[in-house]
Amino acid sequence: MLILHEGRLLVREDLDDLRSRGVSVTGPASVVDDFVYGLTVLGERRLGPTKEVTLYGGLGDERRGLARAYGLELGPVAVQDLFIHLTGGAP
Repeated sequence: MLILHEGRLLVREDLDDLRSRGVSVTGPASVVDDFVYGLTVLGERRLGPTKEVTLYGGLGDERRGLARAYGLELGPVAVQDLFIHLTGGAP
């Protein structure tokens, strides 16, 4: 998978590897903010007290366990959404 933007190569990797790098984190806004501190945040959405953040870089087993302990929901991110976020397209 290649992602080019304005003449620059942004991503060059296997499609499955690219998919594994995107993860959504959903839960109470303050808990999500604490959890994603220091990670690469591509985008975020908020609805009342709930926040969903799109991360790029994947999460290891330890970090995934921590998310479960905090009651956060983790989910996949569609390749199309990763493309939009990585190229600075519309949310």
